[in-house]
Amino acid sequence: MPTPAESHAPDLHPIRQLRDEVRLQLHLANAEIQEEWQRVEVKWNRLEGEFERLKDRAARPTRAIGHGFDTLAHEVAEGYRRVGAALRRPV
Repeated sequence: MPTPAESHAPDLHPIRQLRDEVRLQLHLANAEIQEEWQRVEVKWNRLEGEFERLKDRAARPTRAIGHGFDTLAHEVAEGYRRVGAALRRPV
């Protein structure tokens, strides 16, 4: 049975899946799209680090930490969506 902290943990799976899908198409991208990918990857790495820290502090969650994490998760997902959309545009 999951602990209370585990049952309230944010789910990064949708963002991780989106990231994997875009990464598969990235080799076809131009330099501008690859630069956007790199910017989003920096945020992704930060998001994963924040996620690990949140899990460690789950016994004493705070709204400020949760809001900051949600904002970063949203930025990362939007960044991957932009890269994916750019990859699907006709050249």
